[in-house]
Amino acid sequence: MNKKFFIIVLLFSLLYLNISAQEKIQLNFKVKEEALPFGLVEQVPIAKPKIGLALSGGGSRALSQLGVLKVLEEKNIPIEIIVGTSMGSIIGGLYSAGYRLNELDSIMNATNWEDFFSASQSERNELFVDQKVTEDKALLTLRLNGLKPILPTSLSSGQRAANFLNLMSISAPLCNDSTYDLFAYKFRAVSADLISGKEIIIDNGPLGAALRASSSVTLLLPPVKKDSMLLVDGGLVANVPVKETKKLGADIVIAVNSSSPLYDEEELNVPWRIADQLVSIPMKILNSQQLAEADFIITPNIGNKKNSDFTDLSFFVNEGYKSASFIADKIYSRFENEFKNKIKDEYVFKNLKILVDANELERRTYDLIKNKEVVSSKDILFAFYKVFQEGYWRNPQIFVLKSDTVSTLIIKAEKNSYVKQIDLAGAKVISGDLIISSLKNLIDKPYSPRKTFESILNVLRIYKRNGYSFAKVKIVFYDSTAKAINIKINEGIISDIDVIGNKKTKEEIITREFPLKVGDYFKYEVAAKGLANLRSTNLFDQIDLSVISQNDKNKLLISLLEKESSIIRLGMRIDNEYLTQISADIRDENFNGTGTEIGATLSGGVKNGTFAIEQKANRVFDSYFTYKVRAFYDYINISTYVNQVVKNPNRYSREKFGEYKQSSYGFSFGIGTQVERFGNLMFEARYHRDEVKPISNFTEADYKTDISSFRINLHIDSQNEYPYPSKGFLVNTFYETAQSFLGGNISYTKFLFDYKVYFGLRTDHVWSFRTMIGAADKTLPLSQQFSLGGQNSFFGMREFEYRGRQIFLSSLEIRYRFPFKIFFDTYFRIRYDLGSIWKEREQIRFKNLLHGIGTTLSFKTPIGPADFSVGKSFYFANNLTNNKLVLGPTFFYFTIGYYY
Repeated sequence: MNKKFFIIVLLFSLLYLNISAQEKIQLNFKVKEEALPFGLVEQVPIAKPKIGLALSGGGSRALSQLGVLKVLEEKNIPIEIIVGTSMGSIIGGLYSAGYRLNELDSIMNATNWEDFFSASQSERNELFVDQKVTEDKALLTLRLNGLKPILPTSLSSGQRAANFLNLMSISAPLCNDSTYDLFAYKFRAVSADLISGKEIIIDNGPLGAALRASSSVTLLLPPVKKDSMLLVDGGLVANVPVKETKKLGADIVIAVNSSSPLYDEEELNVPWRIADQLVSIPMKILNSQQLAEADFIITPNIGNKKNSDFTDLSFFVNEGYKSASFIADKIYSRFENEFKNKIKDEYVFKNLKILVDANELERRTYDLIKNKEVVSSKDILFAFYKVFQEGYWRNPQIFVLKSDTVSTLIIKAEKNSYVKQIDLAGAKVISGDLIISSLKNLIDKPYSPRKTFESILNVLRIYKRNGYSFAKVKIVFYDSTAKAINIKINEGIISDIDVIGNKKTKEEIITREFPLKVGDYFKYEVAAKGLANLRSTNLFDQIDLSVISQNDKNKLLISLLEKESSIIRLGMRIDNEYLTQISADIRDENFNGTGTEIGATLSGGVKNGTFAIEQKANRVFDSYFTYKVRAFYDYINISTYVNQVVKNPNRYSREKFGEYKQSSYGFSFGIGTQVERFGNLMFEARYHRDEVKPISNFTEADYKTDISSFRINLHIDSQNEYPYPSKGFLVNTFYETAQSFLGGNISYTKFLFDYKVYFGLRTDHVWSFRTMIGAADKTLPLSQQFSLGGQNSFFGMREFEYRGRQIFLSSLEIRYRFPFKIFFDTYFRIRYDLGSIWKEREQIRFKNLLHGIGTTLSFKTPIGPADFSVGKSFYFANNLTNNKLVLGPTFFYFTIGYYY
């Protein structure tokens, strides 16, 4: 009995000694609360180091940063801060605002980057017909402040780039103008104030305006006016913003350097490249200083690819991915080491175990470190962080029961209750079932602020994909009693529209161009059309959209910066028929703030000229009616030609015989309607005096007569560009009648149909077909007759070589763009013409149609197309069974400049 008692006492003594030999060590895992969007709050460890990303500029080269971001996502490197300059700000800003990388990749590939630097403020199809004609013929356009010209500050207006960035920003899942701290990543855009030279860090306001300000490249894009500052490309002060990223609190800074190399000597052949080089040299020095403070530098292997080369974007992305892949593991290791270094106390444990009935946190944490023979307390805390970051737990406590032979890991934490339902408020235009189905991953799982935030982003993506750009999640909160996540959505109905910045332009002129009205949902495609409409008025330097959301109401704010409305346009044309001709167009494009135009045009040379004063409106009030009032005087010297006797029966020739002057002066009034933005239908009344008088050897009777006429004119122009369209068509058709009872001296009727269509078989091949039919009665005077001949009418003839009352013309042209340049973009054209002109209808004989064929070498020069052509006309004599080919002379033509 005593022996058994002794054994029991001994066992209890050993057990007591073993327990008493254990040491209970608490590991210090301190947490803090950090705000997430939508009012969510999560707990994060204080020891977690902040990783910042400094994204450089570099134009197309900076698109390699998409590949870098993809690697960082795949390696679970927890970025918290992004600071971007120029193109780096565009990528970083949109990514921070909630765009996925695959979405950004699609956007970048679908974007016409040439639009960013286009000298034209609008695409051609965004303009009314009269605006297209005006833009097409202008060589130089200058705004006037009184009589003082305002020189342009850049080659591009920047409006298309601004509208693109504005809409992309508004359509981002996280659209928050009040602060960029509550994006998916804390974001800043770097810009420079052109006036003070100071670095400007943009942390709030419309994101689109911030991105544009950061990327307003010198000479290519104009500065952005903000308060008293002129903001330009941040590359001037911090092209790789490492120091700026550190100032925001980054413990580890990853710099992505996509900067362009300097130009070679042979590339410094135009002023803007020289200016760019002057800026790039000091930027290179600043880059070195910034990169010296980075913890990691990723330099995509892009070689000498230019920052303006947007032809193969996948190349840039792939190179960014490769470059980041080499260094990603080192970045994560540094993150882990920094995390551990922030923990002061360290303990070492051998033979670390968990209890048989260990909880989920203990098992998952232990699985990450169980293969280590010796485990430090810092290893345990970092492993626990990787589990804790899911957000399912709070208020953790970590202990190790340490003895000489074994250490036991004990983790206690409060697990959030399981989510059982989603309570949704405010969903109308998007099905509530669709929204809840996108949140089903939250159901029957512990509540996690982080997981909830990520799922809410998906809800917003659904709205944005469907065009509801103003949709916002106002607030999200978890009701632990009801075990429900409550989500309140504001779908973006416009409650008010406020226009600011329009000092001259009447507000109704602005709101009529913007199709969104109070009570509408803010739809992406409708807003895009409105911005294009406002841009095409040519009245504004800056147009920004933003939303002010307060008390479930959304005020749409249209912020404008007006242009000077006085303008002068200059043009020039040189050709072999009428030699040098110049044009000047002076007008006020915003007369009395009504968006109507009043002005005068003067054009011509020694043998022709036009002077006109006009007042017109592309739109009348809120309608699409249009009108034009015009007083004019024009004249032209026209040569006459006669057949020349030649000895060869298979040849014919015509020589100049005489010359006369044709002039006309009077006034017209037209009213009609715009047909979308590609045409108009006009009803025009005209009263004018026509005069024809001889200069030399003029055989017809000279005359002076008053003509009072009424014309119905349909003009449609859907050409995608000028002067080298690749698609679209051009229609100009009218019916005109002049009657003596209307006050004139002569009566006649006249009809013309002129149609030309373009279609591209390939990007470098364009075919075009033209047909023209005109007819008039016998009373049509010489000054109103049709004409045939010239470089762009009929090859092998001079301008006005034939005139008559009936005309038929059909042409087929093939245009080929050379794969190389002869100083400029170079095109080769070949055209075949078929047609004729007759004085009287009874003379029409289609078997006597004339033929013309010619070729043109065309150069796209800065002063307009330079066309050098050679052409020959011919016809077939006799009947079909005994045809004889009769060739005319070969003519050479040249034209430099735009047609007007």
